[in-house]
Amino acid sequence: MFALLIPSRPLIPSPTATLSPTQCSFTFPSAPSFSHLSVLLVPGQTLAPGTLAAIYIQLPPSSDFKLLGALSNEKQSALFRVDAGKGAGSSAPDIREEVMVDDATEEPATQVPTAANVTVGISVEPAVQIQPQLEAMRQSATLSTQNGAGPPPTPNSVTLATSPPSNEQIKTLAQRIGQNAFNFLSSFTERDAGGREMVPMRAFQDWWGKFERKVGMDATFLLRDGEG
Repeated sequence: MFALLIPSRPLIPSPTATLSPTQCSFTFPSAPSFSHLSVLLVPGQTLAPGTLAAIYIQLPPSSDFKLLGALSNEKQSALFRVDAGKGAGSSAPDIREEVMVDDATEEPATQVPTAANVTVGISVEPAVQIQPQLEAMRQSATLSTQNGAGPPPTPNSVTLATSPPSNEQIKTLAQRIGQNAFNFLSSFTERDAGGREMVPMRAFQDWWGKFERKVGMDATFLLRDGEG
């Protein structure tokens, strides 16, 4: 029920391993280097009420998994900046959730060997267990910024209305962002020498630029019927 996309690599339409009915993982090489990854709840799939799909990442040489964020029925896609798989002497990985989905967060830098694998784990857990961890992560990022340890979190640039949106509006927005990206990028798939489908980086950049322009002109377009 989940998919993972790294620009310029084949779409991973389903987890590479199922660990339990509520846990799965995607494992892929850290090379060639990549700067973003997106995790999607496949259109048409839903989570059980009261649960979130927590997203974790394990970047070698560490064996620990770090919490990146979470998906829900109201937020069905997440875009993360993950500078991983760079050669020796390069800057270490920077992990944060991009503005399209939520406030940015940053993680301490570590070196990722170019020949290692990266694992993204997904665990469907009760929301009451995950939400405090997400809030603590955001507060930590805010405190780090106030202490001068990094750039300020970027606020979500999509302002839907002057009053708080309803749960149905939030769900519609999340679904249409995911569907918009999925549809646009799917139309630009190419095949490599092995016959695998790939999404070129330029297609991801084109989609992101188009999305930003539309949001800048009218941030409510995704909530209107027939658009997005």
